[in-house]
Amino acid sequence: AHSDCLPSSSVHCTVAPLVRFEGIEFSHHRRIGKNLYRAHGHNLSYPRDLQTNAFIERMRNPITGKDIAVPPTVLLEDPGMLYSPAGKRPLDRKSQEFTPRFSVFRIEADQVKVEEIRVPPDNWVTPFIESSHTWSPREAFDNPAVTRLPMETAGIYVFPFPRWLEMGDVKGHMVGYWSGRKLEGVHQLPAEFYERTESWRPELLRVDMTKFET
Repeated sequence: AHSDCLPSSSVHCTVAPLVRFEGIEFSHHRRIGKNLYRAHGHNLSYPRDLQTNAFIERMRNPITGKDIAVPPTVLLEDPGMLYSPAGKRPLDRKSQEFTPRFSVFRIEADQVKVEEIRVPPDNWVTPFIESSHTWSPREAFDNPAVTRLPMETAGIYVFPFPRWLEMGDVKGHMVGYWSGRKLEGVHQLPAEFYERTESWRPELLRVDMTKFET
């Protein structure tokens, strides 16, 4: 996290590591037309201490010095997304306009990589910037018999301070970095993560398929 400033500003700037989140992005994709797909899902992550890696519920804000609560991050407000060659369209968008994906496919040794920016839902807080890349083995990518590619991913996103950080009137942004991979199912989740979710919010271990009925 950092507080905003300009080189010519008298405002004190602080950059500090905060917390590590361990989580899942869980989604389902359904073909609803020629070259048109609908996706919906949710995100869930739990905070871990940067030093001990233990799950935590509170931490010291290194910028303000205050003891603050750090809740799990549960994102259920995503309205869903349409994907087509024209780009992406969040389902909460009033117009029928698709936003170009700005994707680049490239071959790097034995991997096929995709670099792109994210198109957030129209109701998300701004400014929000996300850039990522995903990659799969080229052998699998070129094989038409493979309909579910193995995949790994990494990226970065920037967004204004969340409420739980309790920054008051101090302006600034959080920078998040992530890496991960596609799982075959929830049975591959780390046992501690799975057990925590099963006892707290078991419905988040599956996609809400009723979303696709509307």
